[in-house]
Amino acid sequence: MRILSGTLRETRYATPPSPCAAPPTILKETTYSAGQVTYMSDSLGVHKISNPDPERMAVSLHLYTPPNAAREGCHVWDERGGGRKHVNQNNFFSVMGVKGGRVEDLM
Repeated sequence: MRILSGTLRETRYATPPSPCAAPPTILKETTYSAGQVTYMSDSLGVHKISNPDPERMAVSLHLYTPPNAAREGCHVWDERGGGRKHVNQNNFFSVMGVKGGRVEDLM
């Protein structure tokens, strides 16, 4: 993930059992700013990306590998205790914090 503008906070958690009743354990929190790059893999746990600045929009670019992930999908974590869930293609995005916003609303 590369931060294109603004700042984003990455919260990394230990991979909890699925399903789980307790919140996952936070391993690390890091705030990244424009121009910085970070990396995530299943071996590092699970993570959440959030914007710590409610006054400023943040833009990031996420690249997923291997390339066949676009065909085969990936996994997302249900924060409400539902555990890991397979999705066909990772099309999750937000506009001003609302998941599933429209790209057109950014322009």
